Amino acid sequence: MWREYTTSADSVVMTTSMKALQRAVAEQRIVVSRVNYISESAPRVEFSHTTPFFYKDRFFSFENELRLLRPLLEDEQVLVENEEDFGKAVSVNMTRLIHRVITHKTMSKSSIAAIESLTSQFCGRACVHPSVLL
Repeated sequence: MWREYTTSADSVVMTTSMKALQRAVAEQRIVVSRVNYISESAPRVEFSHTTPFFYKDRFFSFENELRLLRPLLEDEQVLVENEEDFGKAVSVNMTRLIHRVITHKTMSKSSIAAIESLTSQFCGRACVHPSVLL
């Protein structure tokens, strides 16, 4: 997937697990669901105000995506004309979330050192490994 998502050698992949993800956002009210990959013309099996967030064109099925959605709180609203309303902060415990950081195979030594420093500082016990894939 390196070629699908980046053109830079200064790229990383972070791995986690579902259990770690649930622990990392445990204090939040979060809806978690796999993305359903279907053709644009196919009817949705379910429909609610969150349905559009969990469907994607089948062209992207290789992503095997899991999405998290934080529903609006009682006193919140989203206005289309207000850019600040697009995306709400969710507290994430990075120490609990990140297991591994995988660096691009051709990443420079100085960038790897910076990644190792940031990982050590913000991700606790997470390990940094170079990718074997290009």
